[in-house]
Amino acid sequence: METTRTKQSVKNATFSIFAQLAQQLSKMIVRIAFIRVIGEYLGINAVFSDILAALQLVELGIGPAIAYSLYKPLAENNTEKVKALMKLFKKAYRFIGIFIMIAGIAFMPFYGFFINEVENQNMTVLNTVYLIFVFDTAISYFYSYYRTLLVSDQKKYLDISVHTGVIVLVSLLQVVVIYTTRNYFCYLALQVLGTILTNFIASRIAIKQYPYLKEKEVEKLDEGTFGEIKKNVVAMVFHKVGSIIRDSTDNLLISKYIGLAMAGIYSNYLMITKALNSLITQVFSAVLSSVGNLHATRSKDAQKEVFYNINFINFWIASFCTCCFGALIRTIYTFNIK
Repeated sequence: METTRTKQSVKNATFSIFAQLAQQLSKMIVRIAFIRVIGEYLGINAVFSDILAALQLVELGIGPAIAYSLYKPLAENNTEKVKALMKLFKKAYRFIGIFIMIAGIAFMPFYGFFINEVENQNMTVLNTVYLIFVFDTAISYFYSYYRTLLVSDQKKYLDISVHTGVIVLVSLLQVVVIYTTRNYFCYLALQVLGTILTNFIASRIAIKQYPYLKEKEVEKLDEGTFGEIKKNVVAMVFHKVGSIIRDSTDNLLISKYIGLAMAGIYSNYLMITKALNSLITQVFSAVLSSVGNLHATRSKDAQKEVFYNINFINFWIASFCTCCFGALIRTIYTFNIK
């Protein structure tokens, strides 16, 4: 079992690192094309991304809480409990997707508060772009719970392969569309298509991996597990709120008090730090499911030892990256894509 966990962690981490490099390179190429051809939409893109990220607060950490509850039944091959948890996951995420759609549309009259020069903008264009962002965010919750199942069962390499393949394909199409049509709406349509394709393909793979998910007869989830999920959701709320305040308010404040153009410029620089952060996060998220499996099968002392080792590695990687950014900070923040 220990050897299997280690192999899965290494496999997931390897796939994640190379996949993340491919994803970030693709996004960088798209960003360069975007700035050179339709750069006037860069600020709008950044502001609406942050608004919709804030709306995702409604998720409240339900995904991680249910994912945590999946580790033990997956390790014990308890298919009935996995089916019950996935049924709950499906209901919760579909409700969240519908709620975000309704809340996003209801918020449409108010997003102008975050745009300094809103009176100078074409409101028809802004409203259309905003609705596309709302739809893209809402639709991302449909079938995405299958991706969580793959990750929880130490098969993140399958999820990351699908996700990366779609990102690379969509990025190439977006570059072609940007240069041939110069149409921002076509660019956004491809973004929505990418979201739908990722979740649909991952769901087909998950159903093939776990054919029992197609069974109609599903036991009711026991009260103990349901109570544990509720407790974990409550614990995740403050983490979720803190993450949104930290990561999804910068562009809103910059757009409100300085302007859309500066929000667009800031988003370029933020992309650099986020790319590195995503790469590091992928390394540790790759071993997350293995740690969850260990939690379900090993003693608390063994769990603590692994936890401390991972934290130690995390500390050294963070320290190394901080030193590099400290040495290169002037180069990084004076870099501008022409």
